[in-house]
Amino acid sequence: MKRSRGSNSSLYTIAPPYDLAFRSGEVMTPAVPHSHDGAEVYFTLTDLPDVLLGDTVSAVSAGTLIIIPAFCVHQLYHEAGRKYDRYVLMINTGWLGDALCGTASDFSYLKSTDTPLFIHPESTKKRELLRRFRELLSFDDPSSPEALSVFF
Repeated sequence: MKRSRGSNSSLYTIAPPYDLAFRSGEVMTPAVPHSHDGAEVYFTLTDLPDVLLGDTVSAVSAGTLIIIPAFCVHQLYHEAGRKYDRYVLMINTGWLGDALCGTASDFSYLKSTDTPLFIHPESTKKRELLRRFRELLSFDDPSSPEALSVFF
């Protein structure tokens, strides 16, 4: 992921096809409001007291999956010195459209809406999400057939 700055905002560019990270630990530098040129799937394992998504600030409980479309301004944490555990999956929506041949309406919300989605999965779905994120992180090459199988 590459960062570029404009006069008032930050834009993070996502390289194909996707990037996944597990981030854990104390945040030393608060995130600034920013956006991406791809979708962000953010699975928080920590309560977030004041998440900025677009023009709304909300409290988000641990175990929530937040799907942030491309170019939606957001700031998921801003308190320095506070520990946050989360999985962050950044998806190049152009690559996803190519991979799905532009026919999969199931993923259209990743590029066609300005409104983030909040998904509060039941405990069995949360365990499945954690298993899938961990499995996907185990691949050195995110575009290998095995990794793509886990991704989709």
